[in-house]
Amino acid sequence: MQCAETSTHIRMIAALQAFRGIGFLTAVTIVAEGGDLRQAPATTRPVRFDLKRPHA
Repeated sequence: MQCAETSTHIRMIAALQAFRGIGFLTAVTIVAEGGDLRQAPATTRPVRFDLKRPHA
């Protein structure tokens, strides 16, 4: 926990915590698994999750 609080990614961790349901540990996990999310390609298509329909 102390490493995350002094990490260079602390701003990204804080930004993720702004989303409802994302706490400190979840935000740290997302950053640790995904790396720098700002380097991900941008998309113009919205992300949609539909748990009722199976994927085709």
